[in-house]
Amino acid sequence: MWALWEDLRFSARSLRKHALLSTVVIATLTLGVGFSAGIFTLINAIYLRAKIDKDHDSFAEVYSVYTQDPTRPGRPDRTTLEDYLAFRDRAKSLGKLAAHAGIEAPLGDDDPAETRAQLVTSNFFSLYDVERPIMGRLLEPEDCSEARPVVVLSDRLWRDRFASDPHLIGKVIHFNGQPVTVVGVAPEFSEGGNHSKAWFPYTLETYLKLGANLLKPGEAAWLNVQGRLNPGFSHEEAGAELRLLASQQDRLHPGRNSTHIVTDGSWVQAPELRNRMIWIVAMIMGILTILILHMYERDHIAAREGRRAPAGVRPTAAQRPCSARPTNASCRRSSSIMSASRARGFRRVSTGPPSIPMRKSSRSSTRTPH
Repeated sequence: MWALWEDLRFSARSLRKHALLSTVVIATLTLGVGFSAGIFTLINAIYLRAKIDKDHDSFAEVYSVYTQDPTRPGRPDRTTLEDYLAFRDRAKSLGKLAAHAGIEAPLGDDDPAETRAQLVTSNFFSLYDVERPIMGRLLEPEDCSEARPVVVLSDRLWRDRFASDPHLIGKVIHFNGQPVTVVGVAPEFSEGGNHSKAWFPYTLETYLKLGANLLKPGEAAWLNVQGRLNPGFSHEEAGAELRLLASQQDRLHPGRNSTHIVTDGSWVQAPELRNRMIWIVAMIMGILTILILHMYERDHIAAREGRRAPAGVRPTAAQRPCSARPTNASCRRSSSIMSASRARGFRRVSTGPPSIPMRKSSRSSTRTPH
């Protein structure tokens, strides 16, 4: 405890001594942590999970692949109406299985601009947990089975285009030149990022003159299929069940081979983007590796010269060793002094130790006769 207390006191003294530097460092760390958390939150909301309002873990999106040649598989994309109905009625792992297809056409007779809308199944709104409309009602199963010419408008379209008309329910408007009756106004919801402004029963495709996919239920793959995982099932188990059901469906179409992939609806799990994500991650890792190697090489060179140079600052002539600046006058003087010192040492070793002169004795070396 005493050592910890001493460390805290030393830290406090250092902070007081370098108050400005400490403030800058603390502010930088605070901003850096906050910025990193904000960026991760944004990336997580856009790319790492489905664009829905709640219960992201149970959301599931189905991608279908159809091919006549097993050696040349197709690209994961949309699902046929026949397969969607089979999955909706027979799959045990998925619930609230809904389908939709995006469309664009002029709304009204006086506006040539196209309005983004969706052809949807009657349970589309329950998939996104939209329970109550702002006005009127949402789509019902009879709207699809009887191909009723009805439409549910978005809250934004109702406010911007119809000036929040409280008496709009029951009125007839035109979409792509065809009359449809407004039955409800839906509140704002995520809708997977589609930003649609109106929703029609999917069985109105031919009535609205937007295609003939309804006439080819087992051939035309035109529906986006999404649902919710039932409790106790995973996305992998749901995919395995759909592939089993698809093999039974393929028997109705000799020569056709199909497979199905179930994801969590996030951007990173979309099959068409998986290969791109691999290359993106590889590129980021390559850039980081190059930067690390560059920093290591710079520090290694600085250490070899005897002093680490600060990042982005080249050492001055006075900071570089003499080997790196042989023309400097001080280096030449230092080198000459060292050379002279080495020469004296060499002569001392060659000639041996200096001789010590003998002191003459005070007595005479000859004996005096008696």
